[in-house]
Amino acid sequence: KSLRSYVPSPVLAGDLILTNLATRPLATLSPIRDIQARIHFEQQSAIIDRFTGTLSGRPVVVRGRGWLTPDQFPAFAIGLQATNVAILRQPGLILRSDLDVQLARTNAAPPALAGGVRLRDGLFLMDIAALMPGKVAVHAPADAAFSITNEPFADWTLHLQVTGDEFLRVR
Repeated sequence: KSLRSYVPSPVLAGDLILTNLATRPLATLSPIRDIQARIHFEQQSAIIDRFTGTLSGRPVVVRGRGWLTPDQFPAFAIGLQATNVAILRQPGLILRSDLDVQLARTNAAPPALAGGVRLRDGLFLMDIAALMPGKVAVHAPADAAFSITNEPFADWTLHLQVTGDEFLRVR
């Protein structure tokens, strides 16, 4: 028999209550402030009973759970919902969005990020002509594609539907 069969599985029980917390800013995203959360632990799972906060002054709600599979593999399913939050804030550009996204990993496959992002109320403050002296070339649109090569995100799958109608004002 392996050593694994002699080591008991970890068992957790109880609640973790978080109040008045904040994250650090992440890249161009503002910090999440006023975090209030209750996470319930039972056996080998954790359930997010309540997780709320504010992002750019707008409410954010997270729900979900995490667990260890029978082979001790960490699995999770977490969802985030927010309305009209600033997802990009830098000098000359603010982009706001409604978010309904889920991050899940239920087996040995890499995590998957899925859901919807509805762009809205963006503002671009820059003189575009000053950036490009002379004529402005217009290129045929290509298929939108990008890749993330930083670990641990390089293997994640992305299934986001990004929509928006007249979401950016240019001044």
